[in-house]
Amino acid sequence: MWLALLLRLADAAAPAGDAATDAAAHTGKPVCVRQGTRGEGWAWPDGSFIHWSKCKGVAPVCRSKGAEGEGWYDRGRLIAAASCSKPAPKAKARPGR
Repeated sequence: MWLALLLRLADAAAPAGDAATDAAAHTGKPVCVRQGTRGEGWAWPDGSFIHWSKCKGVAPVCRSKGAEGEGWYDRGRLIAAASCSKPAPKAKARPGR
């Protein structure tokens, strides 16, 4: 109980960054952490906590690729806004014949 309260206070006291900085700082697919506990929720692969959620057995899905609202979703609910779609591969230059 105290740990959850301390985590909430730490999140509230953290300075808010801009969306571009936050998105660049967190890459990869969110993972479900602390499954089966009151602290269950989503976190980035680097361990940064995103938010509490009952996520056991749920796979995050990248939606709205290339559009406003792009991000990771859990059963239709936004986990975190992110540039999660893979950029189109660059066409290789073909040598002239």
